[in-house]
Amino acid sequence: MAKLFHYTIILALLLFCVKSWSDNGRIEISQYNIPYIITNSGSYVLTESIINNTAQPAILIVAHNVTIDLNGHTVAALNVGQINGISSDPGVRGVVVKNGQIRKASGSALRLGSFARVENLIISDCRNALICGNAAWVQSCQIYSNWGTLAVDLGDASLMQNVTVGQCAIGNASATVIRMGASGIVRNCTITALTADSPLTCILPGEGSLLAQCRMDDIQCADLLRGIDSRHSLIVDTVMANTDADAG
Repeated sequence: MAKLFHYTIILALLLFCVKSWSDNGRIEISQYNIPYIITNSGSYVLTESIINNTAQPAILIVAHNVTIDLNGHTVAALNVGQINGISSDPGVRGVVVKNGQIRKASGSALRLGSFARVENLIISDCRNALICGNAAWVQSCQIYSNWGTLAVDLGDASLMQNVTVGQCAIGNASATVIRMGASGIVRNCTITALTADSPLTCILPGEGSLLAQCRMDDIQCADLLRGIDSRHSLIVDTVMANTDADAG
């Protein structure tokens, strides 16, 4: 009987390990794990939508080169203050977050370091959407109904393409929808259906940046509205419609 008991314990441990490392070797994250701290490089996947009601990010990354696949699920928050949805420690590089939704973060939906990659996300009802360091890559995202003074903030040499920012209401402070560091690229992006009570800049690219095939449409501002603050950047095929913004 003792030997059978030992075998049962070993089998249970093996099944637990298989469960944790299933899905092609990716480590699984569920509601039970939240808040979750990633301390090792590798690939992680959500197995269900999660709700964070703690005073820290739902997922905190303290290791380089981490990929998080939301797997079609949602990371939502029920906290107060300025708590980020998914965040990395300062200096952490090479984080990828993709394929899902982030909602109701009282801080930023994502706050990541350099060489971050963000793709195929829907971000809504957060204070700010994306804050990333240098050489970030953001593509194929939809950002809606956020209410902070900065929707997207990317460092130098970053790329943002095929992103829509819309239906946001900016509060009582000067705001920028998209801010890019030097030598960045903003391509095929849309800013639409925004309202602001204070001075608003739609796109603030760093020196030597490229804006191409972008559109700003239906933007209502009770104060100074500036479409693009160019700062020695190249602007190509970019359209402003249904707004009285100053092109800058």
